Amino acid sequence: MLIDSHCHLSELTDEEAAAQVGEAYTNGVTTLVAIGAGYGFKSNTRTLEISQKFTNVYCALAVHPHDASQVDDQCLSDIKNLVLSHDRVCAVGETGLDYHYMHSPKEVQQAVFGSFIDLALSVKKPLVVHDRECGDDCVNILKNGGAERVGGVAHCFSGSIQTAFKYLDLGFYISFSGVVTFKKADAMREVVKAVPLDRILIETDAPFLAPEPFRGKKNRPAYVRYTAQKIAEVRGGTFEEIAKTTTGNTMRLFEI
Repeated sequence: MLIDSHCHLSELTDEEAAAQVGEAYTNGVTTLVAIGAGYGFKSNTRTLEISQKFTNVYCALAVHPHDASQVDDQCLSDIKNLVLSHDRVCAVGETGLDYHYMHSPKEVQQAVFGSFIDLALSVKKPLVVHDRECGDDCVNILKNGGAERVGGVAHCFSGSIQTAFKYLDLGFYISFSGVVTFKKADAMREVVKAVPLDRILIETDAPFLAPEPFRGKKNRPAYVRYTAQKIAEVRGGTFEEIAKTTTGNTMRLFEI
């Protein structure tokens, strides 16, 4: 049994979503956590709609840091109401910082991230954090905002061992994607070895970052098993051990 702890389904038609959920289940991926953030506010309502169609799909709601400039008080209020009104919502996210593309100014990203931390605290849901090329800013904002009270996960982790342990010190989990299968991802595989297994989640980030042997194609939730297989190989464990433990970790974090 596997869980894809982070995938994006909002751009799929009902038929495409049904096909991918079914394909995932056939491949042992029994549960999906679909992420509302990614295409502004509208993708949250679509993601929530999909989660209500399938008993094994949960969701997280927020606005991606790329779109932080679109967030105002009304947007935050609307998302909070959605989180509180639907039992399929298991987390707030993804939210955080992305200094690679800078689609929204740094100061705006930081302020909106802080607002989503406050929202998570008020609704008592864990955070799904996007951290890309922002140094210690994400960790520091989480720490200053009291995020350890709800916990969360640093998704699609791409940082150093030192940064990973700063998240672990906050009580957060570390999630690895298909990037760990890439030929040049030796540094990331060292992080996989260093992080305690009971703090690891696995994800696809579908439709992005398809693992080998599908790199360059659209990713799908069914492919999370390739990440699990690579982590088992890197850590010298078994696929069954990785599947069982990461599934338990995900269920514990998101209370699903």
